Amino acid sequence: QKCMIELEASSAKVQNLTSKFEAESADRSFVSEQLGSSEEALRSESALARFAKAQVDEEAAQVRSFKTEFDASSAELQDLIQSKLAEETDDRRHTSELLLSTKKTLHSESALAR
Repeated sequence: QKCMIELEASSAKVQNLTSKFEAESADRSFVSEQLGSSEEALRSESALARFAKAQVDEEAAQVRSFKTEFDASSAELQDLIQSKLAEETDDRRHTSELLLSTKKTLHSESALAR
């Protein structure tokens, strides 16, 4: 009878250890599934980050292109302004020369008229 009691106690211990092993195995499976989900989420986030970086790179290229166009347009506008200022200066000088010539002519005619 003592053997039967020990056998039942051992059997209960084995049953208890089996339950613990099954619980730990279930925990490991759960953790493994969570890791798999986390890895998948990381891969997805990494893909999104690569996509976002590609968009940022594309927008940066567009900004550089716009800046190049702006710089070229700005240089053209500066050249046009300088050209117009030079024309205006020439026109004023010519007008001034005509006025001076007219003034001299008027003085000469006035002197002759006296």
